[in-house]
Order: sequence, then C-alpha cells, then structure tokens
Amino acid sequence: MSRSIKIFNPDELKEVVRQEVSDLLKKMDSEKKQSQILLTRKEAAKELNISLVTLHDWVNKGFLPEPVKIGNRSYFNAESFRSFLSNLKNNSHGSAK
Repeated sequence: MSRSIKIFNPDELKEVVRQEVSDLLKKMDSEKKQSQILLTRKEAAKELNISLVTLHDWVNKGFLPEPVKIGNRSYFNAESFRSFLSNLKNNSHGSAK
C-alpha cells in the first residue's frame, strides 16, 4: 500500500489551516454550549455556595426546581436553574424595600 504526500503552495496551506482551525473552533463552541445546558448537582451547589446535602434538602422541600434524571445521575437545566435563581434574587430584593 503506497501513501501519497500532498504538497501545498503557501496559499493552499493557509486555507487548509484556516479551515481546520475554523472547524475545530466550531466543534469546541458546540461542546461548550452542550456543557452549559445541564448543571451537575455539584455545579448547582457551587453556584449557591451550599453543600450537596443542603441542595438535596432544598429540592425535597420545593425551594429549588426538580433536577432531570439521566441514568442514576441528577442534572439541573442550567437555563431554568439560573432563571429560578434570578427570580429568587429579584423577589428578595423587592421585599426588602
């Protein structure tokens, strides 16, 4: 089995590198967006500056939205979770007046 080597002129090489970098950046951006869709329990607790036990208690008491179960793991919808927190903060600031 023979291998061939492609020889690029400088302009072709620039275009190939530009396209590969562009594709890689798009892939990384897509992966980043996917990772922001769901929050782990640990990430949610960190955003609230509470322990995992407290997070569990708050969910059970209805203080926080129910997490989504995927297999044996629990995740919070990041947008809903942050929206809930934002509303909570806005309501607490409004009641302090």
